[in-house]
Amino acid sequence: MNEVDSHGSQLRRRYRRLVVSMLLVLILAGIQPVVWRLVKRQAQIVHARRTLVQQRADVRLRAEAMRDSLARNADTTAILEAAVPPIALLPQAVEHLELLADKYSLSLDIINIEQRSASALEEIVPAVISLRLFGRIETIIDFMEQVEQLAELTMLESWQLEPAGVPPGVVDDQAGDNYRLDAEVLFFFTAPK
Repeated sequence: MNEVDSHGSQLRRRYRRLVVSMLLVLILAGIQPVVWRLVKRQAQIVHARRTLVQQRADVRLRAEAMRDSLARNADTTAILEAAVPPIALLPQAVEHLELLADKYSLSLDIINIEQRSASALEEIVPAVISLRLFGRIETIIDFMEQVEQLAELTMLESWQLEPAGVPPGVVDDQAGDNYRLDAEVLFFFTAPK
């Protein structure tokens, strides 16, 4: 009987092991979807964090590239700002014309200053300075060349040169060498922001 009992106890142990194994398999099969959902959520969180870190790194690189570009283009920007200054510097343009006239010993009269209208979308505002010069032909021509060489963006829009007498209030020994220049000088300015 001992043999039968021992054989029976072995069978029971095997059945218990089989039942326990089956229960473990069923429990693991039931837990597996929950575990996979948890793993999937964690993977999504890790991916989102990596993506966010990568985006921040990309933004830093772009910002650094923009700063470098701005630094490289600072000279160009300064040249453009000098060529097309803000409209508030219109008196400075008139002063440049007066200084040029003094440099060439010309008599300068500013006839009119007109700011042409620009639409709200335009960033460049033209201004016309109408002037009258009296002086020798050579100095008037030199003046005209210098106006076109000013740092500001300028253009002689219209001009008329004709012989003239001595301008009022000026004593000149060579009255026959005097000419009168009536001109409109177009300056370009940036619109106020």
